[in-house]
Amino acid sequence: MDNIQEPPFYTRFLSLNFSNLLILLCAFFATYIVSTAVYSAYFHPLSHIPGPKLYAASYIVPAWHSINGRRPFMIHKLHEKYGDVVRFSPNHVSFCTGDAYKELYSNKPGRGQLMKDPGSYLSFTVAGIHNILTTPSDEDHSRFRRLLAHGFSEKATREQESVVLGYVDLLIQRLHECAKEGPQDLVSWYNWTTFDLIGDLTFNESFQCLEKSAYHPWIEFIFGGFKAGSILNTLKQFPVAARVLNFLLKDVINEKMAKNAAFSRQKTANRITANTDRLDFLGYVLRHKGTEKEMSIAEIESTSSVLVLGGSETTATMLSGATYLLLTNRHVLDRLVAEIRGHFANEGDINMVSVNKLTYELAVLEEAMRFFPPAPLGSMRKLPPQGDTILGHELPGDTVVLATNYAACHSSRNWKDADSFIPERWLDHPDYKDDNKSSSQPFSVGPRNCIGRNLAYAEMRVIIARLIWNFDMELSQESMNWMESLKIFGLWEKLPLMVKLTPRAR
Repeated sequence: MDNIQEPPFYTRFLSLNFSNLLILLCAFFATYIVSTAVYSAYFHPLSHIPGPKLYAASYIVPAWHSINGRRPFMIHKLHEKYGDVVRFSPNHVSFCTGDAYKELYSNKPGRGQLMKDPGSYLSFTVAGIHNILTTPSDEDHSRFRRLLAHGFSEKATREQESVVLGYVDLLIQRLHECAKEGPQDLVSWYNWTTFDLIGDLTFNESFQCLEKSAYHPWIEFIFGGFKAGSILNTLKQFPVAARVLNFLLKDVINEKMAKNAAFSRQKTANRITANTDRLDFLGYVLRHKGTEKEMSIAEIESTSSVLVLGGSETTATMLSGATYLLLTNRHVLDRLVAEIRGHFANEGDINMVSVNKLTYELAVLEEAMRFFPPAPLGSMRKLPPQGDTILGHELPGDTVVLATNYAACHSSRNWKDADSFIPERWLDHPDYKDDNKSSSQPFSVGPRNCIGRNLAYAEMRVIIARLIWNFDMELSQESMNWMESLKIFGLWEKLPLMVKLTPRAR
């Protein structure tokens, strides 16, 4: 009996019944999950970075916040608790100081630029073709930027003044026509204006949103696609779930991508074949057709789609946020009304040059962009394989880093009264002399900063001045908590902003 040997392990394993085998597999799986989470939280090369261990252990909790549109708010709360650098997921580190913008987004001696995180920008491509926003290649980005820079220069913006003012005229006209019907949704009116304008400046044709008081189908698609893309990018952190969703939604996704590509292709083709010498944005690009600097047709199509989104939605967001903040801070609105109506005797005197003398209006807009940053999350960068030292913190290779705009703009370490709307902080008020103003960067910094900065400022300053010159405004009851109700999927998902407009008594 003592000489009887036990059967080999694999024989015993194969003899297990199904229920025991299932229990064993679940135990192996649970052990793997727990050990991976423990390693990520306590032994990973990022484990020395402050942050909650639950968030460091797994992508589940951070992904939940992202899918629910709360990620920038979550990161802000973590920064308030843990400090200026925080690990908010197994492989993501956020910074919230002014120095972080220069460190992450500018050229660094011996390093150059940090690469854009490829996984964060795929939803912005058209048919998989990179553009000025998405390309990880510094060389391609420089080529795209050189071709577009002339069209976005201060000189070119001034030359397009008649086009800009024409759409502002139409906005004011339509608001006068519709104001008598009751409160108006200014989110829609701002979006219609900026989309019509960017369509004209890019393709030499308007989307006719203002005329029809409706969104163009392509614009509706862009909004829906952006939110879906944001959620799908989050789910890519879970390979099995991503594969299942891709299998289930493959046909729908391909159909949507094909429609987006078709819209972009048609608009671009119309502009290329148009018999015009007008130097709109694509006009500057097309001047280099046939040279080594040129964009391919596919690159033009992809870039034009990004121009439509970036050149319109973010400006409309800034206008919406500024309007809400003005209407919920009456003393600020009263001072701005006095400045605008006191400065201009005639509405026709309001133009892209004259508004530059409105110092309080500029302070209002700067504070609105701080309080309600148009891109609340920020731009993600991926560290090189050898890793890097960021603001004194040694980080391993392939870590995804960012300066979270919302967190930086609301940090109590950067701003006095961070959660109050105070334009005076931008006018050298002594109470706010210690504010870290470099921590508000609505247009980012470095070689990849927003190319449309000049146009955005011109649009915002003229539109706000014309709106206040024409109307007394009052926030409708249903929009009293507008800002507190919003979610973020890369950009703000804006609800209607209902405002009662009363033509001013003269």
